[in-house]
Amino acid sequence: MAKNAQNFHFYLRTSKNPTVSTYINLVSLINGKRLKFYTEMDIPPCMWDKNLERCIVSNAQKDRQNREATKINNHLNWLEKECQTIYQNNYSFLNPTSDFDIIADFKKRLSLALKNKKRKEEEEIQKTKITPSSFFQTYIDSMPKKRNKNTNTFLDSGTITHHKTVLKRYRQFLESTRSTDDFSLFNEDFEDEFELWGFEEKEYSPNTVVASFSIMKVWLNDAEKKELITDKAFHEYKSKGTKSEHIYLTEKEIDKIFRLNFQDEEIKKQIDPQSKIEITRDLFVLSCWTGFRFTDLKHINTAAVWNMKTKKVSMLTHKTKTEVIIPMHRHVVSLYNKYGGKFPHPNDKTHSIRHLKRIGELANIDDEILVNKNRGGQIISSKVKKHDLIKNHTGRRSFATNLYKKGMSTIAIMKMTGHTTEENFMKYIKITLDENADLNRKYFRNNNSTGVNLLTISALRRSKTDFGSLRLANSEENM
Repeated sequence: MAKNAQNFHFYLRTSKNPTVSTYINLVSLINGKRLKFYTEMDIPPCMWDKNLERCIVSNAQKDRQNREATKINNHLNWLEKECQTIYQNNYSFLNPTSDFDIIADFKKRLSLALKNKKRKEEEEIQKTKITPSSFFQTYIDSMPKKRNKNTNTFLDSGTITHHKTVLKRYRQFLESTRSTDDFSLFNEDFEDEFELWGFEEKEYSPNTVVASFSIMKVWLNDAEKKELITDKAFHEYKSKGTKSEHIYLTEKEIDKIFRLNFQDEEIKKQIDPQSKIEITRDLFVLSCWTGFRFTDLKHINTAAVWNMKTKKVSMLTHKTKTEVIIPMHRHVVSLYNKYGGKFPHPNDKTHSIRHLKRIGELANIDDEILVNKNRGGQIISSKVKKHDLIKNHTGRRSFATNLYKKGMSTIAIMKMTGHTTEENFMKYIKITLDENADLNRKYFRNNNSTGVNLLTISALRRSKTDFGSLRLANSEENM
């Protein structure tokens, strides 16, 4: 034992009846003064070894008795170690003749240490009672008060809705697979199990499954910080999806939609007279020529500034809080004048999408598009009318793609869409392989041209060079 160490012993209060539990007391002599402290443990004398001053653990006892004895011994070991620490840190060099009430002070310190130990043990017990479902729900409930770290603004309602949807999927998975709602579920096997369930039972697309993992990882990272989960496997769950099938509308198609006359008798026969389909059409065309998101259209009357002298509109985008300035297309000017600068509130997403499909059909946007979808791990190809693929975000994609086709530089377009990375921006460029060949036909005019060849173009793409500007410069050389 180290120098200045103090001896601490454990004794039973009484041993008269060997089968009746009695208190275990801690006893010591400190600077000539007797310390007696109740350990908050009791044991029948028949299970006590007075020489070892610990409970007996043996094959002669029942498993329940051995578990209890081990628990008590661990507690006594902790107490002895804690007493040694208290003595060494506070009294080992105290003058034995001092009038200081060492016993009262020692009991106070030991009681506080015991209280903290019990609090930590209770916290550990409470952790075992927290299920992933309840923890995830609490996280979602707190989201309206959370702020985006990049923009210092409250989280978008669409983000919260996405979290709620994923929690619903997780609960459906638990019910369907009869899995236990416990953090131990999130091991290295969970990814495959959830993916298999999503593909086979729910027929989710790979992107839907990956999007679910992406949200779950947000929750699990928070759970890890709170020490509710120790398995690190969830960090490796997929979080990036595959390329999705999306379309864009050409300028001619947008013009056909813009020119639809909802007062035409033939069209009036085909739509509900109470429908607000015309509002959806107008706001969609506005998106096609401004690149505004659907959420931006909800705030257009408060967040957009219209300068009719310079024919420019500026807006602080709702999602990224990025300021953008866009020149006003003639369709935009026309719509501004139609509503006197006070645009109607967009219909909800579900109605808007239904309207857009109908609008595309009325405008005869009926080219057949070959769509490949991954369902349950299988690629399924089908031909779909183009108007059936029009969605709210098609307007924003059309804006970016049509400008790109005109040869505008990616940087210039990104200044108007609010994108901060070219990688994300390029996801919006939806030209077909045939259109891409037409755009680059000029590079094959002269085999002896000093222009950019395919290999150079490929290398520039990989290096994220502004290909739009390069294309313009090269075309001027070949004129």
